[in-house]
Amino acid sequence: MKFKKIKEMGYFILTYINKSIGKSGENCGTNYDLPPACAVCGTFAQVTGNLKVKFPKIISKDLFQTIDGDYIISEMLYQQAEFKNINMEGLKKTMDDNGDILPYYHLRGIKSLPQAKLTKGLLIENQCSTCKRNGYFNELIMGKIENGRPTVVKPVKLTYNDQVFIDMQDYDILNTWEHMGLSNLVNNGNMKIRYARPLLVVSQKLKNFLEQYGLQDLIFEPLLSCKS
Repeated sequence: MKFKKIKEMGYFILTYINKSIGKSGENCGTNYDLPPACAVCGTFAQVTGNLKVKFPKIISKDLFQTIDGDYIISEMLYQQAEFKNINMEGLKKTMDDNGDILPYYHLRGIKSLPQAKLTKGLLIENQCSTCKRNGYFNELIMGKIENGRPTVVKPVKLTYNDQVFIDMQDYDILNTWEHMGLSNLVNNGNMKIRYARPLLVVSQKLKNFLEQYGLQDLIFEPLLSCKS
């Protein structure tokens, strides 16, 4: 397939590049809605109610990612984003072990992009043969410790048809169709229940807000648009 006029659009893959904080999701007893998910692997299972989490009571960051791949934002950041008229529809607060609501929100999209027409910077391993939505991993350029050369994560580039961005223009937070890592629908020996997470996509408006807010440890990789 040939692509014409590939260009950057006003949407970006959001990636947190610091150390993960705490646990969330399946590790903490979160409830998931399975009917929309793959019946074989569980990819695309949706959180119902509040995302359950385990992390320190005091956190110095307003945006971070848990070890399980969920993005969390502080109540202050949430309120400031709403004040700036950023669409935060569908975001709910997190919950601790005791069922207490915490002043942190689960940052996620309520809308998913279609499958990308072209992907770069991602590898596919042990992908579910039924849904083919999981099994995506970052492509690495391996370094050499003895030479002082670090391992580098290749940039992720996802390309879509132009119409996709017209259909999504009302949303500031989106999920990719592609899900990172593997899913496991049931406990099986050392394999515990785990649902692969999509990449998180933010609009130009939300990107500008996060940068102006002064957040660190974030990178933004632009989505690409083309005519096929």
